[in-house]
Amino acid sequence: METDGSISSIIPTRPVIVESTPTGASLELLDSGFVVYSTTAFALIESGATIYQDLDFTEWEPAYYRLKTEHGEVITFQAATGRVIDAGVLCEPCRNQPDGTSCDDGNACTQTDTCQGGTCVGDHPVTCAAPDQCHEAGVCDPHTGTCSNRPKEAGTPCDDGAACTTHDVCNSDGRCGGEAIICDDENPCTRDSCDATTGQCVHDPNPGALCDDGDACTQGDSCVQIPGNGVICRGTPTSCDDQNECTRDACDPTTGRCVHDLTPGTICDDGDACTRNDVCNSDGRCAGTPITCNDNNSCTSDACVDGQCVFTPTPETACDDGNACTRGDTCNADGRCIGPAVSCDDGNGCTDDSCNPSSGCVHVNNSASCDDGNVCTTGDVCRNGQCAGGSPSNCDDGQTVCGINPATLNLNAQGNSFTINLSVVDACNPTSPSPIPPGTLGIAHVSRAGNTHFPDPASLSCPDPDGGTRFETGLFEDLAARSISGNTVSLKFDRPSDGVCSTLDGNRQDLIAAMTDVLDGSSANVCVSSTVGSQVFQCCTSVRVLNHGNRQ
Repeated sequence: METDGSISSIIPTRPVIVESTPTGASLELLDSGFVVYSTTAFALIESGATIYQDLDFTEWEPAYYRLKTEHGEVITFQAATGRVIDAGVLCEPCRNQPDGTSCDDGNACTQTDTCQGGTCVGDHPVTCAAPDQCHEAGVCDPHTGTCSNRPKEAGTPCDDGAACTTHDVCNSDGRCGGEAIICDDENPCTRDSCDATTGQCVHDPNPGALCDDGDACTQGDSCVQIPGNGVICRGTPTSCDDQNECTRDACDPTTGRCVHDLTPGTICDDGDACTRNDVCNSDGRCAGTPITCNDNNSCTSDACVDGQCVFTPTPETACDDGNACTRGDTCNADGRCIGPAVSCDDGNGCTDDSCNPSSGCVHVNNSASCDDGNVCTTGDVCRNGQCAGGSPSNCDDGQTVCGINPATLNLNAQGNSFTINLSVVDACNPTSPSPIPPGTLGIAHVSRAGNTHFPDPASLSCPDPDGGTRFETGLFEDLAARSISGNTVSLKFDRPSDGVCSTLDGNRQDLIAAMTDVLDGSSANVCVSSTVGSQVFQCCTSVRVLNHGNRQ
């Protein structure tokens, strides 16, 4: 019986109702086929409640259902959708067929179907063995002949065939897998792997790989191949050298930081050739004692150069040669201090002068003859560095003291006389003047200012011509007008005798004529001479002449 897959091609076209048996199951006939509501047996009821027969129900798979009608039709449909899968008359191919005749028992899960006693019998059923460790043995679908492939429960032990996995189990996808064997030896200097053949871990050297040697005081750590010792992690030690001899340099293994401990007292080298005994001080510096370059010569500049003392002359520099007998000492170009000799002459004839290089000038008293400057002593000699007077001398004859009155002559008003006083005093006792003996002759004359000689006017010739260079002769005192009182002689000038060379002005006083050669307003020297005992004294003084007038 052929069918197009719809229920109407199997059951006569008429309204039908599928009702359930007393068990409560039911089918509903739709245009698309049966819809299953239960898995129990069903009854097909004709419209009008005419019952044809009970239908057999066979469950092949949870998803498929099969019904056989009274006429032998077999209807196969999907449980979920009700769609008809197959419909046809259940044939009997082995009726009147000998045994062994090939047939089709309608079960795709039998591989060799033959007739046996008029019935088609399937043989050599399809074996649904488990395809792998993680699937259960399957069930053959009689409609398709395929085996079901249901996975085993996840976690079921299995073997994935990989030597480098362990604890293999089935997962929820039906695949066998295990945990990879961990070959990490926690050594960055090995390349860790698992041998796929043996399942053993292999640790190949990995030189050059970056690593950490665990030492905070190294840097640039990397794996290094050591012959006979494999590969190890090694870093370059951190350099903590601060280039200072006065510190002990180290790296703190905890922090990796450099530590520089001071080492005071440690012998070092400060790099200066002009120091010695260099040691580290408490500040971490190397310091030495400077080399002393002192030649004790003030005429050199002393310095240390490259560890050697150099003494450079300093010419013209003030210095002290240590000799008290020189002064103004200066350095010469040879670096020697020299100076000119000191004069030790103290101007005292009563000392012998010399110089001691250590102490300087020495003045030793002598007993030489000397002059104490006192005319009243004789035979003076040096005593205790001074000139001491000898025996007293006769000092009755002494010095003169001069005076004139008036000091200015107004020749138009003064008259014809003035007085010159001459006193003779004892040089040894000036406060006790010596009297001028009576009868001493006084001679007076007048000379022009500037003439330092005072000769007797009578001895002078009278130069010619007239005018300004002439001396008047015969200028003698009026003896009657002379007076001597004690130690003073007063001379009163009177008219002179007519001179050989002069003509007196009749309108002038004779005294005026004595001054005619003196310019008006200037001074004339007036001198007197006197004899005291055996000694002649001369007294000169200056008188100013006014209103001289003209000479004829």
